[in-house]
Amino acid sequence: MNPQVWIGLIAADAVLLALALWQGTNWVINTQIAFVTSAMVMSASLQAHARMVRRRIEAGEIPTGTDRDTIDTLEDPFDLYGEEEEGIVEPDDIRATIRSEKQRLAQQRRTPMEAIRDARASLSPMRMIAYALLLGGFFYLTNRGIFAPVPYLIGMTVPIVVIVVALARTQEERR
Repeated sequence: MNPQVWIGLIAADAVLLALALWQGTNWVINTQIAFVTSAMVMSASLQAHARMVRRRIEAGEIPTGTDRDTIDTLEDPFDLYGEEEEGIVEPDDIRATIRSEKQRLAQQRRTPMEAIRDARASLSPMRMIAYALLLGGFFYLTNRGIFAPVPYLIGMTVPIVVIVVALARTQEERR
């Protein structure tokens, strides 16, 4: 992850720690366990996703240069609202178009091997370790009888917000 994310996480944790100290020891323990494990899950997820995208670009599965921007491609993947004007389509043409579209979609179906390859990002070791620590922290708190849902949820939410905001700012700066 980029340095802005880490700086944001450290600053947010300092503020969260100060507020938790004001509330008491129980808040400190809950917020810190939730904050650290949530930040680990987010960073492991981002790294796994970045690695998957990098590999797919290297394999040529994701085109790097297109004439349509990313948002347009996501909102209108089949270019249905494009600038080109097509004439009135006859009913026979519609049936032929539907048949050809069904054939094209049948050819684009993912094989089980492709699905497994894409699931690797979800099953990366770092991500599994981060989730195990998150679950372990939750069980630790509940078994000790010190689990408090409000500080725990606050601690889990802060890293997500910080990472999303930092990445959005980084994206804006690149433009």
